[in-house]
Amino acid sequence: MPVARFIPVVSLAVALLAVQPSQAQEDCVANFTPTHRIESALPLPAGTVRPAVSITGLQPETQPPLIVVLDGILLPAKADEATRAKFAETLGGLEHLSVMFTPTTVPLDRHGRQHGTIQLEDGTSLVERLLTAGVGLADVSFAPCATRFLAAEAVARGEKRGIWGQSRIWTNLNAAATGLPDFVLGR
Repeated sequence: MPVARFIPVVSLAVALLAVQPSQAQEDCVANFTPTHRIESALPLPAGTVRPAVSITGLQPETQPPLIVVLDGILLPAKADEATRAKFAETLGGLEHLSVMFTPTTVPLDRHGRQHGTIQLEDGTSLVERLLTAGVGLADVSFAPCATRFLAAEAVARGEKRGIWGQSRIWTNLNAAATGLPDFVLGR
């Protein structure tokens, strides 16, 4: 008799696990309703881990500019000039574009910057565009969009764009430690 009670509980647990990813995807992409405009990309100072973008409300005279730290992407701390240029180029074509800003539950950082995501009119997010351009790595700790962000990163890896085009092979990682980038895949 206890086994008969156990089977429906297991079935329910499996059903909930199957629903979880689609719920996460729904949380990642919402119906597009413009809320802000991209004002500019902020320069990437040395040691930057997350990029920030300045956005303004659709009525800039009533809302001050907002600095948004993009969730879901990590940049190499030692970003070279090519990475900085690719970041500026990717965002340069999007300035003054109407976007939808969705704040996340991360509290304001010590500089008073809001964390969140920026969705573009075509249904993609700004982070997806940056990852596809090879500017950074997908941050899988940002669960709502992890699958989409990993897929965008995989495209950049496959086509060796941006940071993924800098692959080198070292036979002695200890001897090369001073020249290694922030993220290294070793075998």
